Amino acid sequence: LNYMALPQLYKNLTLTSYDKIRYRGDQPEGMGSASPFTMGLNAVITRPYASLVRSLTLRGDWNEIELEEHAKVGRVPDSSMMLNIAVRAAIDRMPELERFSWELNTKMLETVYLGLAQLPKLTSLTVRFPSNRHPRPTITIPPMPRLRILKVTDIDPLCYPDDISTLLLKSKKLRDLKMHWSPRMRNEQEPSVMLHTYFRKCIA
Repeated sequence: LNYMALPQLYKNLTLTSYDKIRYRGDQPEGMGSASPFTMGLNAVITRPYASLVRSLTLRGDWNEIELEEHAKVGRVPDSSMMLNIAVRAAIDRMPELERFSWELNTKMLETVYLGLAQLPKLTSLTVRFPSNRHPRPTITIPPMPRLRILKVTDIDPLCYPDDISTLLLKSKKLRDLKMHWSPRMRNEQEPSVMLHTYFRKCIA
């Protein structure tokens, strides 16, 4: 039964991170090991399950330790860097991955983008930018020529000006594009959205 169930269990994988320990009755989740989020990543990295995954969603609140201190000196917290390294290790083992969604409250870094660009079957990508405003390296997102669906949410050009113009130019098969800007910009009436920033290479 386990052998028959594994392909279904790992086909659509959703891992949710929580910034606090959760309890089921008196038992903390992950007692004796680690959080279900990190143990899920560990399973697809260290066991032969990654090739079964067709859809991977990472969501929730990632706890960034000493975030303010790192922001002052222009550094990415080690916990966030290690998260991105672990995610890259996971997707490198997922040759059949078709859909990837980053919905965590921390920024996806270049190492994950470069891994996604190498996937032969990736057709759907969702990226959520953080709602906080702590500096991160600016990235030119690489081409993913097989992409059909692209959804980018909580875009904040003043704090997270990642360049998706190359991605849009090279995505010749793109059929569904959704772009959503941070509500904070509307609340503070920031006139910082320029569509030319995103579509300039397509226009040229």
